[in-house]
Amino acid sequence: MKKRQISADHKAEPLDSILGVDIGIPSSLNSETGIAVMTAENLINAYEKEAREILKRDGYPLTLEELWAKKDEVLPDLATGQGISQVYSIFWMLWFLKSVRVNIEKNNADMVVCEMACALYWATIAQLKPIAPLFDMGKKNVDGGILGGIISGKVRREKAKPTQEAWQAEAEEIWKKNYALSNKRAAERIAKKSGGKVDTIRKSIKKPLP
Repeated sequence: MKKRQISADHKAEPLDSILGVDIGIPSSLNSETGIAVMTAENLINAYEKEAREILKRDGYPLTLEELWAKKDEVLPDLATGQGISQVYSIFWMLWFLKSVRVNIEKNNADMVVCEMACALYWATIAQLKPIAPLFDMGKKNVDGGILGGIISGKVRREKAKPTQEAWQAEAEEIWKKNYALSNKRAAERIAKKSGGKVDTIRKSIKKPLP
């Protein structure tokens, strides 16, 4: 995480994290720049993009302003405040996201947090999940990535331990009878008797000091 100083000209800069903090997220969300940066603006963009796709699919107007202009037609429950449709939830999400932008411009951090919380609440009701792939990616990194590799490697070593101990015991018995034998020759005898690859056994056994 990289901290940046918030300048006096912050209002003139593109919408950004209200705390001046850039958080690196997987590059799949931004193929143009490689490593994307999770700012308030591109988080908003992600939710707006998925909302537009749903609105377009279902034949609704695509922006907050257009939805408002046709509210009597497409949002009849606005007057009662008891709408249950997906478009109703999307409308309120877009409404609060617009408020987030306004309050970022005003540097009103408290209101940004409140408005974003409301926006994400309505996004959840609308079943929007634009950043869900990030969680899947994180899970893959744990299950199959660096951490997963460390864990699976440890599991493999634990499973191999009894076999390696048995090979070592056999090798020591062989060396008691003929200490001059090399690791490879001892491994060949073990492989012939108990099975296994000679090279793997050779690397696993250690000749004791005389």
